Amino acid sequence: QEKNQFLNTFYEKFLEPMISVFSASPHADLPKKELTVARNHVCELLTFFVQNHGYRIKYFVLRNNIVGKVCELMKDDEKYIALSAVRFVRACVGLKDEFY
Repeated sequence: QEKNQFLNTFYEKFLEPMISVFSASPHADLPKKELTVARNHVCELLTFFVQNHGYRIKYFVLRNNIVGKVCELMKDDEKYIALSAVRFVRACVGLKDEFY
């Protein structure tokens, strides 16, 4: 019960702002290097959520086009961010769930 309340709150209030780094552009307050690091961390968190959160992350991924946004990271010049995106896709495929 408490876990469900926490996850509901987290998905409703905190996850949406976190994924905004995928559409953000570098600027004075957020240089490219820091933006890339933030995208990497969010991508790693999403990978963990896909592996552990079941239905909540499925619907979040679908509603917010997360797979498309993460796949865009594969084009990044920094290899570690591209590899993070590959890990996310592998996690989705590894579930063998037609949803993804």
